[in-house]
Amino acid sequence: MKLPSGAIRHAQRGAAMIEFALSLPVIILVIAGIVDLSSYLSAIYNIERACRDAARVGAITIDGTPPIGDDMQAAAVTHVTDVLSHIHLDPARARTATSWQIGPQGYFYLTVSLDYPFTAPFGLFPHVDDGLSASFTTMTLVQP
Repeated sequence: MKLPSGAIRHAQRGAAMIEFALSLPVIILVIAGIVDLSSYLSAIYNIERACRDAARVGAITIDGTPPIGDDMQAAAVTHVTDVLSHIHLDPARARTATSWQIGPQGYFYLTVSLDYPFTAPFGLFPHVDDGLSASFTTMTLVQP
């Protein structure tokens, strides 16, 4: 018995809809995973960049002036706030710690540590919701 051509076309269309309906959740899950992972990697890069740049700014702030560690720390914290605002992260959520010490040859060493809470948009990777941390130490060019 032969089926009419219209019935075959209708059956194929129904099969395509079922295949699409079965594969759609997988496709959505993969796309959400890509978005979560890319936002996590972007946040890591931005937090590390803010920390590194803040240490650099703090180190060159005293270039040509008498070195005072408190000025280095203030410049670093201000720069972290500026960078986080520029990349659309809330600076109020960041925990910034700075410390300085005088090294063996008399150079200042400035350390900037930055902790930022991170929440993935879709929450597919629960282990990355703990937060991001970065720390960077730099040496000044000026001896006290």
